[in-house]
Amino acid sequence: MIRKAQLKDIKALVKLRMALIREANHIQEDEDISEIEKNIVSYLEENLDGEFLVWVIEEDGEIVATSGLNLFQKPPTYANPTGQEAFIMNIYVTPASRRKGYAACLIHEIIRYLKTTGCNKINLVATEAGKYVYEKIGFKAKDGVMEYTL
Repeated sequence: MIRKAQLKDIKALVKLRMALIREANHIQEDEDISEIEKNIVSYLEENLDGEFLVWVIEEDGEIVATSGLNLFQKPPTYANPTGQEAFIMNIYVTPASRRKGYAACLIHEIIRYLKTTGCNKINLVATEAGKYVYEKIGFKAKDGVMEYTL
């Protein structure tokens, strides 16, 4: 089941974000990164479903995949006449739930949402493991990020 995250999900979102940070940065479990964890909790409490939108996938009532989306405004250009852009982050699927297409489902859900906003440009930073998923959807590598035009 895919749905937008709610404040009641913060504990699970923090757990998955911390797993992503550890995995992406090769941080061992015994290394103390509790300050980051506290900051993530604060950020989510202040911004979830406002400035920061999150979609999750549940299996048997447990959140096993998550995504994050920040929308922002830039001055309009010829290539982006509205100036609205999106940055996707925090795509993470628990190891036991990988290879089920969950990351792609989350990206497609975000794209569906963005089509209703007037945003026409999406960026993300991909891990080596995620790059293939995003390329398959249509993201292209550009200037250190992957970009998708709606």
